[in-house]
Amino acid sequence: MIQDKVFQMMNAAKERIIKTMQERGIKKVNLVMTQEEWAKENDFAPDANPRIYENDYNDYRNQEAPYVIFFNKWGNGMDYSAYSVELVDGPVNPRFKLECYNSEEGSEWFYDSDLTSLSMIGVYDAMEKELGLEEQPKQEVWVLFAEGLCDYELMGRYIVVYKDEEEARKAFKQYADESRKTADDNDWVIGNDSADFFEAYPDGSWGTSHETVELNKTVLNEKASCHL
Repeated sequence: MIQDKVFQMMNAAKERIIKTMQERGIKKVNLVMTQEEWAKENDFAPDANPRIYENDYNDYRNQEAPYVIFFNKWGNGMDYSAYSVELVDGPVNPRFKLECYNSEEGSEWFYDSDLTSLSMIGVYDAMEKELGLEEQPKQEVWVLFAEGLCDYELMGRYIVVYKDEEEARKAFKQYADESRKTADDNDWVIGNDSADFFEAYPDGSWGTSHETVELNKTVLNEKASCHL
């Protein structure tokens, strides 16, 4: 199964990052610049206009930080931007603790086990870049996410990884067409309908019911890949 191979690739990338951090004595990796670093790079004087400084810095963080997905107690997937990652729990059973932010929920900490495994792809990629490991060849993959919710009841959720773009886009079209039919049958509003993102929901009631299909291209470390 391709998905099994992708998980093997991700686990290998995770082990490589942990080994590198342990060997170098690194406890925390920032995935975005600190306020001081950002101000210096952009020649920005924080005291000149603190409010603009804060807003511009937050915009930068949310644009540049990798995103992860956390499913809350109602089963709804929520996007969080990941700002930093700590290596915790010692050398025997190490795991990652992520500093994350969501515009509705604010700042929160999650362990990597709290988040959907496939959404950690972007975090591993960003960590490899910060650790200077990005020179390794990269394997492109396409991640398809589809979710259906009706009257607060989860009708289905699918996360599928493809190594072939054509296959991924065919699958996206199939899921999007099915979701579009559901939206038409229920007279829902179509909020987005593009080549890689489809979303529909009752007008003003996304939280109660929705159809979401999204396709994202990302990369994995080719060194950890398995050839089919």
